[in-house]
Amino acid sequence: MKNTTCPECGVLTGHYHRHGCDVELCPYCGDRLVACTCPCPFPPLDDRIPWSGTFPGEEECREFGWFAHLLPRRGWVACSEDDAGAEPDLHRLREEAVWDRDSKRFVLPATVPDPYFGGT
Repeated sequence: MKNTTCPECGVLTGHYHRHGCDVELCPYCGDRLVACTCPCPFPPLDDRIPWSGTFPGEEECREFGWFAHLLPRRGWVACSEDDAGAEPDLHRLREEAVWDRDSKRFVLPATVPDPYFGGT
């Protein structure tokens, strides 16, 4: 579901998050920018990721078909998009996908180009 404003800092879709926004991701490693511990410098404005209208990673979960729903006494369980209470499985995304610096998004591991051979 698209939101016109970031739920944390209130910027409109297509605009850069306000400094300190807890939703913004680091364009270099994919972690939350405010808690990023990678050795990267703070990104310049033109390298940052503007608010897209969806929580970071949700679009990738939809693309990969990764959903989960909360079941009593079982916790979050993988399911299909059509199941009641299905939400993008952001936990699985963090566990199984990798951050692609060039596209500034999560990708499946097999789609990351090999830096030595240029293939996947």
